[in-house]
Amino acid sequence: MKTAKAEEQIVDFIEKWNIPVVSSMLAVDAIGRDHPNYFGFIGAYGDRTANFVVAKSDLIISLGSRLDIRQVGAETENFGEGARLIRLDIDEGELSRQIKEDEWDIQCDLNIFLEKEQEQRSGVFCSTERWLSICRIIREKLTGIDNREPNEWIRMFSERLPENIKITADVGQNQVWIAQ
Repeated sequence: MKTAKAEEQIVDFIEKWNIPVVSSMLAVDAIGRDHPNYFGFIGAYGDRTANFVVAKSDLIISLGSRLDIRQVGAETENFGEGARLIRLDIDEGELSRQIKEDEWDIQCDLNIFLEKEQEQRSGVFCSTERWLSICRIIREKLTGIDNREPNEWIRMFSERLPENIKITADVGQNQVWIAQ
């Protein structure tokens, strides 16, 4: 999503269909954390809220995320158990690693997909409000559950930084704390 420079189009897509969204760790900054439909990033180091949202979903649409072992776990059949998985990626190699036996894989440039999707005349064809309210309840119940001292230090430090600053982290636990 970030590589395709499609952040604005993704937000338009989310708002048009009024759907909840989670991200990978690498895309944690692609959608504002303050967007009401954003529920965090998934995976072993992710937000518990995001992982619960995925676990309770009946449809997962993955746009350009490799869905590696840190995101879906070693036993991929447990990822989004009971959910239909649609994966869109420009890289055929990423799609070759199957997550679910019945997943739908679409090899396509994200910008082309979003452009074609924007041509659709209507947005929501069914109500998503009930599902979004469940996601918001999950977020409310789990807010702060994973907070640890390093997370609080990073949060306090971040609050003192100027707007629109870029933070670069080395690989390791510090990367996880910053993403969280």
